[in-house]
Amino acid sequence: MTAARFDRHGDKLKFIIIAASLAISTFLAFWFHIAHIAEPHTIYTHFFYVQIIMASFWWQKRGMYVALYLSVLQLLVHFMFHGQGGTADNLVRVSTFMFVSFITATLSEGLAKRQAALREREARYRRLFEAAKDGILILDAETGMILDANPFLSELLGYSHEELVGKAIWDIRFEEDRALSKKRFLELRQREFMRYEDLPLKAANGQKIDAEFVSNVYMDGNIKVVQCNIRDITEREKLEEALAKSETRFRNLVETTSYWVWEVDKSGVYTYASPAVRYLLGYEPEDVIGKTPFDLMPADEAKRVTEIFASLVSERKPMNYLELINLHKDGRHVILETCAVPFFDPDGILIGYRGVDRDITERKKLEDQLCQAQKMETVGQLAGGIAHDFNNILSAIIGYGHAALMKMAKDDPLRLNIEQMLAASDRAAQLTHSILAFSRK
Repeated sequence: MTAARFDRHGDKLKFIIIAASLAISTFLAFWFHIAHIAEPHTIYTHFFYVQIIMASFWWQKRGMYVALYLSVLQLLVHFMFHGQGGTADNLVRVSTFMFVSFITATLSEGLAKRQAALREREARYRRLFEAAKDGILILDAETGMILDANPFLSELLGYSHEELVGKAIWDIRFEEDRALSKKRFLELRQREFMRYEDLPLKAANGQKIDAEFVSNVYMDGNIKVVQCNIRDITEREKLEEALAKSETRFRNLVETTSYWVWEVDKSGVYTYASPAVRYLLGYEPEDVIGKTPFDLMPADEAKRVTEIFASLVSERKPMNYLELINLHKDGRHVILETCAVPFFDPDGILIGYRGVDRDITERKKLEDQLCQAQKMETVGQLAGGIAHDFNNILSAIIGYGHAALMKMAKDDPLRLNIEQMLAASDRAAQLTHSILAFSRK
């Protein structure tokens, strides 16, 4: 049965009360008439207001039918005793009946609507209270006693509703936390709002439940109460602890590696620099923050790298094994190899780059030495080939020279020239043997 329908049992009782009061009014009216105390219509005029107000208050606009009935009854009684005399006065009384009935009905309807709205709000709050996926406690603001608890909290702690109601808030704390819990409760009474998460709850089975409390004080009717919204943060605490350990582990790796780990914004300004920069370039990390990589390079290198960086930023590409010449704090050149990747905000807007640098100065020196050695090896191989061919030519010259010398007379004037040619050929042969020996190393 909806609220718009008659409550038949209640309406019946109200009708009986009005009928009984009307019977009493009729009895008194005729008794006063017999006793010559007052006229019946005068008595009715006063007593009818009671029935009219009751009917209009209980039944609102429907109560005006009662007022109409009593108005007719008032006129009939007047005609019975006085005929048509004083009709105008009775019409005024009837009009007053209807006016009082209308005002009472209007006020009653307004009151009924406000009560219905209040009941709806209370029902809505109760539904939220019962269905909330966070724990809710209602405490007496004076004593700290639990007045109400929602089902979620009962299930979380393992207590029934009846077991929770009547306990003090510190009764569901661990023994070592109860003094602090009482202190916090006194602070809450003064401040009327408090948030904390350093006081765990103790479940019925003794389990520790880390909880976030958001509590506020307000008036509930004539009683000052505390509402505690309680969120189980046990899993969050575990995740935060795991995250803290992970951050510590990776920070230790970053701060102990020989690679320089850094971060720059999209303008190239350093926002983070690991301690390795101290060993690579001689700067403290805080000295580098706010600078750009180009501030740590020779002018011509800075110009070259600025163009490369601008191109990478515009295309949002990573840096792959980019070799940079940097200036050490003491002025010497240090060659760094850079690898970096861009990172973005949730909207995909470029924030900057994160990367690592390693010192490849010694490697570059070794590479230069290796390159020089390879060049020398190439020169040796070329010289060996030339020497081998030249040695073949020398062998022919020496052979023919000795043959010519054997056929010459000892006093031949050309003999000295041939001997000088053979001596020079021997020296050339020795040089060729030296070159061949070098080429074989």
